[in-house]
Parts: sequence; C-alpha cells; structure tokens
Amino acid sequence: MYANAKGDNVTISPRFATGHSEPEYNQRSSIKLEILNGTGIQDDMYVLQAVCRSCRVWPGGFIDNSSTTQPMIFAFGPGTLKQSDDLNAPLRRHVRYGQFTMDMAAATSSNATVPQPTAQLKGAVIKGLVKDPDSKDLAHAILGCIALFVLWPLNVIFAGFFRNIKIHVGTSITILLFLVVSYALGIATSPEYNRVRPLPL
Repeated sequence: MYANAKGDNVTISPRFATGHSEPEYNQRSSIKLEILNGTGIQDDMYVLQAVCRSCRVWPGGFIDNSSTTQPMIFAFGPGTLKQSDDLNAPLRRHVRYGQFTMDMAAATSSNATVPQPTAQLKGAVIKGLVKDPDSKDLAHAILGCIALFVLWPLNVIFAGFFRNIKIHVGTSITILLFLVVSYALGIATSPEYNRVRPLPL
C-alpha cells in the first residue's frame, strides 16, 4: 500500500513472495481485494479497509481460516515512498518490520455482506518495530568501495612511486580479500531482489 500519484488516496498492490525475497505483483493472481469505504490517507496514516476474496491459498502459502492465532507479518517505510498509481511500482526495501497474530475465525465470513470492523478482529502484536539495517548490502558496498577507491590508488602509489614491493604485495592481498568478501556478500543478498533472480509465474 502506497500513496497514489495525486497523493490524495492509496494504491493497493497485492504481491507475492517466496521465502526471504522481494514481493512481486502478479496481475494473473486469483486474489481479489474488494476495497471498502474508509480506505485512504487519514492524518498521514495509510488506512485500508477491504475484503479479500480467494485469499486462503496462494503460491507457496496457506492461511488457516479456523486459526485464532494465525501468524502474520507487517512492514513499513521508507518514509519517502514514491507516489504512484502503478500496481507494479518499484518499491524500496522496508526499514522496519514486525509480527502479529490474527483471529481468522472472527475475520472470515461466508456472508455476502461485510461486517463492520470490531475490536474482535484486531490482531495481537507479538514482535513489532524491528529495524532492518540491511547489513549485508551495506557491508558489500563499503568493502567494495574501500578496495577500489582507497586501497587500489594507494597500491599504485606504493608500487609506482615508492617502489616498496613488500607493501605493494601486502596491499594487493588485502584488496583481493576485500573484493572476495564484497562479492560473497553481494551474491548472498542478491536472491532477495527481483532484479537478479527469475520471476515466479
């Protein structure tokens, strides 16, 4: 959920994810959201009131509608989300996330009419506001930049001007280690993003 292009309402984009990977919008999904009155931006808060059709089963997941403590997750941020009407708009990684449980027995109904939200339908937060530092990406960038923009020029100076072979060899080995670790961190974090992995059908 993010602000629409005009900034006066919200865009609702149901997305799927498998494991620890970036969710992707799939227009062929069987999940249908019926947006209800009261959805929008209220006091700088994004509010969604909706009924989800065919939401119990999706690729890689299942919701038990008889569970009174169905595990759920939430995430939000960053604070400067791009406003868009596009359901497939590119989004940056969330900065905070958490977990809660939902009483699915109370939230599920076979009636055609939709009941008004009540306190009974609210979830119980079990872990909230956990900061996601994205440390692997940060370390990947820092180590790579140090190797290429700090150690590499110093190595050229040591080899070309001071002609100190011992420092040159030591610096070269350090550069190699920094680059190997940087590449390893990049490979480890790459499956989390759609840009570097096959998209699900």
